[in-house]
Amino acid sequence: MTAPERRSLVCAALALALAVLWQFFDVRYNYGGHWTGLFCIGGKLPLPPALATRDLYRLPLSDGYDGQFYYYVSHDPFLQGEFLQYVDNSPLRWRRILLPALAYLVAWGRADFIAPAYVAIVLASVFAGSWWFSRLCQIASFSPFWGLGFLIVPAVAISLDRMTVDSLLAALCMAFAYYGVHQASWKIYPVLLLAPLVRETGLVLPVAFALFCLFQKKFREAALGTAMVIPWLGWMLFVQFKLWVDATPWLTAIPLSGLVARTFEPVQFEIKGPWLALAAFLDYLALLGLWCAILLAARIILKKDLGLLELATAIFAGSAIFVAKPDVWADAYAFARTMSPMLIWLALLAISKRSLELLVPLALSIPRIALQIGTMSTSFPPGLMQDAAVLVGLSVRVPVWLMLCGALPVSESLGRRVGDPSQVTKSEKRTVRRLD
Repeated sequence: MTAPERRSLVCAALALALAVLWQFFDVRYNYGGHWTGLFCIGGKLPLPPALATRDLYRLPLSDGYDGQFYYYVSHDPFLQGEFLQYVDNSPLRWRRILLPALAYLVAWGRADFIAPAYVAIVLASVFAGSWWFSRLCQIASFSPFWGLGFLIVPAVAISLDRMTVDSLLAALCMAFAYYGVHQASWKIYPVLLLAPLVRETGLVLPVAFALFCLFQKKFREAALGTAMVIPWLGWMLFVQFKLWVDATPWLTAIPLSGLVARTFEPVQFEIKGPWLALAAFLDYLALLGLWCAILLAARIILKKDLGLLELATAIFAGSAIFVAKPDVWADAYAFARTMSPMLIWLALLAISKRSLELLVPLALSIPRIALQIGTMSTSFPPGLMQDAAVLVGLSVRVPVWLMLCGALPVSESLGRRVGDPSQVTKSEKRTVRRLD
């Protein structure tokens, strides 16, 4: 391993430590020490019978979030049927099989170990993504510790908060840039194979790679890149055979109709206080960031200067403009997370080309995510102060208890030294001699 790679390894380790530390505080001070709280399991929804007796943290009066459904899929990745009716959109969730299947395999199918295995894989994606991002920053002559910026990518921060699958795709997007552009290697092919199995937006990676190779007249590489889609196609057909066709109206034939409709409806929920008002404003700011991303992608196409990342960005933007389902555009936790691959590639182009305007879409998305994460973190300082008070109390009580039990000499329990006559009385000297 070279010296630059070791520095990237330090950066990745630091990113992992920060992620673990935040999750530890989040679990301790927001979920009472229950790590399953990270999955945002809704208290209003019924639990699968197989999990009914488990000590799961459930959000009261809530429908929960997507992470809970991927957690259920992790218990039944091969569609035995026990969890089907408890998942909101079974074909969709089971198509996104990679992270749940990995959790199942790492846990050896043991239900007790699936939650920690799932969390560990999300954290592993943070480590890997930070390493690849750090290496890309070094190649562009920036500090390797810019790799810590991987933590503020919406898909990554939201996955750490709510255990969605998106951090894994974000890490693969970094690997796509590293092995596809700067360190051309056969290692790009596993990335192309795995990305669609995380979620459908990962299809952009093999499609962009195959088209880029065709433009470069590298027909063998183009064929291999196309072949990497076959496992995803096979899995999708298996899911449809076992379940049913997903009839969710995700797309429309009218470009930008979903995004335009959301733009003219700036408020998506009832404003009941200043926090919700700020959240609605920052959601809209993030939405404007997506408009910027689409305009930047259009400019890339018009310039006809299509490298691999430029082509991937253009294809992703071209797909995004046909997304019409309202809940995809409802808030930044939904659309900024879903569109993170495009934001990542634009940011990487900004770094390599020294172009700040390419950073605008990501920069406009971060404040809304930061508001949510910051709000969750407000419980940390009072929790830490309470823990500190408990530790101080123990540090006082334990020596007294030991003294009463006779485990400590009286002189030591009082913090004195026997050899200092000015600090020890005659009666205490006699007591010390008896104890010794």
